[in-house]
Amino acid sequence: MENLLDKMIVEVDQLIREKNLSGNESWWEKLLGQFQQLVTDILVDVQSFRSRVPEFTDLIFAELSKPGSKTNIKNFLHEKLRDFAENSFNRTDYSQLNAIIGKHGCGDLENCRIQLTQEIDKQNILAAQKAIWVLVLAVGIFGLGMIRKSQPNPKLVLALGLTCVTLLWGGISTPMIVIDAKMSQLAFQLLGESVVFENQVLYFQSKSITDVVTILTSTGKADMILVGVLVSVFSIAFPIAKILASLFYYYDVGGLRYNPVIQFFALKSSKWSMADVMVAALFMAYIGFSGLISSQLEHLTQASQHVKVLATDGTSLQAGFFLFLGFCLASMVLSGLLEKMVEPLGFEYGGKHRSETDTSLVKSAEKSHRVQLS
Repeated sequence: MENLLDKMIVEVDQLIREKNLSGNESWWEKLLGQFQQLVTDILVDVQSFRSRVPEFTDLIFAELSKPGSKTNIKNFLHEKLRDFAENSFNRTDYSQLNAIIGKHGCGDLENCRIQLTQEIDKQNILAAQKAIWVLVLAVGIFGLGMIRKSQPNPKLVLALGLTCVTLLWGGISTPMIVIDAKMSQLAFQLLGESVVFENQVLYFQSKSITDVVTILTSTGKADMILVGVLVSVFSIAFPIAKILASLFYYYDVGGLRYNPVIQFFALKSSKWSMADVMVAALFMAYIGFSGLISSQLEHLTQASQHVKVLATDGTSLQAGFFLFLGFCLASMVLSGLLEKMVEPLGFEYGGKHRSETDTSLVKSAEKSHRVQLS
C-alpha cells in the first residue's frame, strides 16, 4: 500500500507539470502555465506528502478495518464478481439434470447421485447373477452332450443350439468391459480456504459389441465403417451363420447337409472364426487399460504435495465378456459333437468328389443311423 501511494503521488505531480508546462502555443499561455506551476510548487510540497505515506497507509488500514467498511467492501466485491461471471461465462443449461432429478424424485443432486449409484450397483449384481446362471446351465447342457456315449439326439442338439444363441446374444448385447477412471476426492488450499471436489470422472466407457458397431458405422468415415463391418461380420454374422449351419446340418433341412457352405460353417468354421481372437484381444485390452489408468492416477496423486488426490480405477470385465467367451467354447464343443456324428455315417466333408453310388450308400447308412437314434 505504501508503494502504491508513493507511486500515485509521483504520477499526479508529473501529470500536473506536463499540463502546465507543455502544449502551450502562445507566449501568454506559456507564461500563464509557468505561473500556475510556480503557485503549485509553493502551495503543494510533494516531498512532504511522500514522507507522510506511512501515516496515510495506517489511516487507510484503520478505515478498512472498521466493521462497516468490511461489509461495504465485501458487498462491492460480490457485486463485481457477479457482474464478471454473468458477462464472462455462458449460462449452463441444467434442464437435462433437473429432468433426471425430477424423474427419480431425488430432491437434489447429491441425493440423486447416491440413489442412482446404489441402483446401478444393484443392477450390476443382478446382471452378474443372471450371467452366472446362464453359464452354469450352458455347462450342464454341453456336459450332458459330451458324456453321452451314443450320438446326440435331436432334442439335445436343439438345446445346444439354443444355448449357443443365448450366449451369443448376451455376449454381443451387454457391455464387455468398463473403463472407469475417476478421482474420489481432489482437495487443495486456496487463499487459506479448503477447496474440495468429489467424484470427478476423468474417463468412462461401457460399450457392447453392438454399441461399438453402431458408433463406428455412424461416423461416416470410410476407415471407421470398414472396421465396424469387420467387427459385425466376425463377431455377429459369422457366429450366427455357424449356429444356423450346425442346425441345418444336423436336421438336414431341405437336404442341405451336403452343401459346401453348410458343411464349412458347421464343421470347419471354428478354425477360421475370429471370435476367440477377439475375446483374447479384449482381455489383453482390459489388462492394458487397467495398468495404464492405475499408473497415470498414481502419477497424478504424486504430482503435487499441496494437492490431495484420492484416485479410483474402476476398470473391470463385465458379463458380456464371459457370455461371449462361453459362446466361443460352446460353439467349438458343438462342432466337435457334429464331427462325432459324421464318423459312423461314413462320408467325407469338404473332400473328394463322390460318385452317385457312394452318395446313395451314405444316405442309406445315414437313414439307418437316424432310425436307430429315434
